Amino acid sequence: LEQPAKPPIDPSMLDVAVQLGDLRLSRPYEVRSQMLVPTPPQTVVGRLVDAGTVWLGEDRDLTSDAQISAGIVAALALAKNAQAPSERNKGAPLAVGLEAVRAEYQPTLDDFVMGKLNPKQEATQALKGPLDWDRHWPYPIERYAPVFEVCRALGLPLVALGTNAKDLKTVEASGLAGLDDKAWARLSLPEGPDALADRVKIGTTYASYAREVLQPDYERFVSTTAAPFFEAGDAGPNARQNFFCARLVTDASMAARAAAWVDESP
Repeated sequence: LEQPAKPPIDPSMLDVAVQLGDLRLSRPYEVRSQMLVPTPPQTVVGRLVDAGTVWLGEDRDLTSDAQISAGIVAALALAKNAQAPSERNKGAPLAVGLEAVRAEYQPTLDDFVMGKLNPKQEATQALKGPLDWDRHWPYPIERYAPVFEVCRALGLPLVALGTNAKDLKTVEASGLAGLDDKAWARLSLPEGPDALADRVKIGTTYASYAREVLQPDYERFVSTTAAPFFEAGDAGPNARQNFFCARLVTDASMAARAAAWVDESP
């Protein structure tokens, strides 16, 4: 049977969402037949509101990316609220996952959103110390201020997707063999090392990822000891192998925590 069409969001509300998110001057594109086609931001917001999961990347050298991310979050929050009740209540509520925040700091994010953590302070001042930000993430928390402020203002849940710092440090220092029996559960990977098997099979996807992403990050670590995600702080005899393993654990754990939040949310 043909599924009934979803009630559309009022176009005027999509206009308001784009204005609220300050996305009017953005230039979104979609891929059609291997070509980039300009697409109105209202159309993009209308599609993303039903996307389930939206992954927002950033250029580490562009501080404006966080402002754009905050705008997208604000626009999606308004667009979701403008949906018909029958559609609005489907799926998980809108939330924002953060790779930069380690999993053990989830209670801190919860308190922040609920207004229990220094509610009168600017967001980054309220969070920087309690999250041990400078210890765990190499980029300044101030660049993410727009995202934190939007989530606090709208009461949107923040989800800590970063790998547990203790276990990540263990992998970076001693490899996967250094993890204890309970570590995989803490990493949201109860299947253990098998969770990484599909990621390391010989193939062009992993080979390209290792060459274009992991190797440059490792070389940056060797030269500066300040690459993202590295907790151990020094290079041991198996540094390259352990670094690659830690990044695989980071990626798998982050994806698993995001999926678990969607599955467990009302």
